[in-house]
Amino acid sequence: MQTLTTDASCLNKNNDTQTPEKNKTSELFPSRLLGFGVFNAWSSLAVSLEIKLDIASLSSSIGRLFLLSLFTLLGYLFVAIFVHRTGRNIWTRTVFLTCAVLSVLFPILEFAAATFELFFLDIAAIVCYSVATVGFFLMWAVQISAHPPKTAFVAYSASFALSACIYFLVKALGTPIFFAALILLPILSCWLLHLSSRLPLPKTPENDSTIQWRIPWRPMALVVIFTLAFGLVTHFEGNAMVPSEFGRLLSGLIVLVATLTAFLKMEATTLAKISSLLVVGALLWCEIHGPESGLGVGKLLISVGYFGFLLFVLCTLSEICFSYRARPEWLFGIVQASSVIMTAPSGQLGNVIRESFMAGNTYLGEGALAALVLAVMAACMFLLTENPFAAAWGIKAFRRTDNGESEPVEIGNHLQNQIYRCALIARQYGLTHREEEVLALLAENKSFIEIETDLVIAHGTLRAHVQHLYEKLDVHSKQEVLDFVNNWE
Repeated sequence: MQTLTTDASCLNKNNDTQTPEKNKTSELFPSRLLGFGVFNAWSSLAVSLEIKLDIASLSSSIGRLFLLSLFTLLGYLFVAIFVHRTGRNIWTRTVFLTCAVLSVLFPILEFAAATFELFFLDIAAIVCYSVATVGFFLMWAVQISAHPPKTAFVAYSASFALSACIYFLVKALGTPIFFAALILLPILSCWLLHLSSRLPLPKTPENDSTIQWRIPWRPMALVVIFTLAFGLVTHFEGNAMVPSEFGRLLSGLIVLVATLTAFLKMEATTLAKISSLLVVGALLWCEIHGPESGLGVGKLLISVGYFGFLLFVLCTLSEICFSYRARPEWLFGIVQASSVIMTAPSGQLGNVIRESFMAGNTYLGEGALAALVLAVMAACMFLLTENPFAAAWGIKAFRRTDNGESEPVEIGNHLQNQIYRCALIARQYGLTHREEEVLALLAENKSFIEIETDLVIAHGTLRAHVQHLYEKLDVHSKQEVLDFVNNWE
């Protein structure tokens, strides 16, 4: 049998005179990660379904919001604690399909509840929405956290912008498209999620089920305060004709442009500080102008600031999971639960302050808004004083000993695992699953005959895979592949 040589010219005659130029190798963005934006669009449309069908008449708007928050909160806490305690991987194909089915059932049950005025159908729809939301959010968090920081920034910011664009487009196309989108969007998100879920988990000490991570108090406290401010202002200026999704679109586009043009120079905490200034500005505007300004300036400022801050939190947690191998289900689940728990109370507080302003009693509202301004400023001063990437935001790993005590655990760099490195490279450079397997075997310095034997493929098939692999990585020999994998960061 003719064996493959390591010279790239045998694979592509046009490359005889080429020399490797690693600087020309560009990182490919896996567009399937935009499925997170598709899921966000579905979630926003699902929440607005209450107004379209007047479902709140079955109970009350605030009461329904409390139920929605309660079930979602319980879902996040259950998954986070279960994974935290057992270390098990629960994201199987069955879970994917279950989330997709529940998300499709949600608009059907809501429509039936509004048509027949049956409260228990509304409760069933809320449960379907909550379970699907928890599942989709955490599954996407796991997938995006497996990518390097820049890819995560692009994924989250582009998803925010895409989500808002889909939301505005669907709302503009009328009721039939609205209901069709509620059924089709989760199916599309589930399909993209399935395409993204082939990254193997390396068998390293970092995956030891006895290792646990402490509660992320700092991001939890920040999210609670910012969610309180967001809910308060949006309900306080409830009549303003500025949808909150516009803030999601604007913040997503700004962060996306900044990431693509100046990622290496970008300081992540700067995004959080600018967002906090916008939130403070929104609170001060509401305190000065009251709920009847009609301009919606407060709602616009709070939307851009809140979603910008959410981008900062999501990207920071993603970087921590990527660098330290923390479980995304635990960190994202707990932090998201702290956001959900404030959704209903913040809305109720916003309505109370609005009514007090309308009744001429401004002291209560002004005092609450001023206190919240001080809380935002204090939180930023004390919780954003260090680089959260380098310090893991104060989140430490530990292991329980036999006598019940906890001992700290030093987590190494998981990128030293060769299989995981090859999987990440495959994601960034658009390699197929078979090309990823070839890359992993080449990284082990196996011969081409050994690779053919291990993968049970013909000589010509391996030749085609190696040629495609060389082209995508811009390398020209087996040795360059080894150097590429070993030097990749």
